[in-house]
Amino acid sequence: MTDKSNSPIYLHELSKMFRAKRGRKVLALDDVSLTVAQGEVFGFLGPNGAGKSTTIKILMGMIRPSSGEAQLCGRNVRDVAARSGVGYLPENPAFYDFLTAREYLRFVAGTFALSGSDAESSIDYWLQRLELTHAEKRPIRSYSKGMVQRLGLAQAMLHDPEVCVLDEPMSGLDPQGRALVKEIILELGEKGK
Repeated sequence: MTDKSNSPIYLHELSKMFRAKRGRKVLALDDVSLTVAQGEVFGFLGPNGAGKSTTIKILMGMIRPSSGEAQLCGRNVRDVAARSGVGYLPENPAFYDFLTAREYLRFVAGTFALSGSDAESSIDYWLQRLELTHAEKRPIRSYSKGMVQRLGLAQAMLHDPEVCVLDEPMSGLDPQGRALVKEIILELGEKGK
């Protein structure tokens, strides 16, 4: 394992036990250790229930591990500041569906303290890059699943994050959309993300 202080993602002996019905225990993660280096594109593959989403939820501070250590950019994931440089796309993104894509991305930009021309420049870039400019003024509720997925990727990338955590980024995409997202992911890796 490489030096954890220089690793965007570091997991050491991470375990997660859930309580199921009738007090039964379910081991979702068992002693997982890994390091993802800067610029490395890493993906989890495995069957349903293997712990892929559980690991991502621990990284994003949504659930706590039962034991072990998880860090983002050298900080424990329990520290809110650890996630400030992270772009996160959840497995099932949900938006304020009465907003347009541009309105929603302006809202997201504000949460990352992006404003003015910096925000508009990033919004323009990602709407164009993810081929959403034709629909940017339509309410999100009128979007297809693939368009929602692309918008989710735009909101994750808007603030130019150091680390990108994407949970099932290809979900709902047609073959053209899958090729586009694959291309973007490889570009992010080349940029050291």
